[in-house]
Amino acid sequence: IAALEAGEAAGGDKRGKQSAALLIHSTEDYAEIDLRVDDHAEPLAELRRLYDKAHERFIPFMRCGPSKARPWGVLDRQAIEEEIARFNKSGGRTLT
Repeated sequence: IAALEAGEAAGGDKRGKQSAALLIHSTEDYAEIDLRVDDHAEPLAELRRLYDKAHERFIPFMRCGPSKARPWGVLDRQAIEEEIARFNKSGGRTLT
């Protein structure tokens, strides 16, 4: 997102602002994070807001889901809530 913001600060797309997207893959067969903003007056600001919001619960929740290392995922709700709390306590800004 910082790179997109730097590009915008340097002049942006000659067609103007309308949309922005962020797609991050790691070792899994699915995206670690997939965010997009379509038809918004300030798409980068909205993408940043969605990214920050996703880190509150969605990202740590998804980490409890099935993975190659743990195909069954985490099924215990208390364990999931503890993982979310641990993620947020650590600052939760790194992906896998």
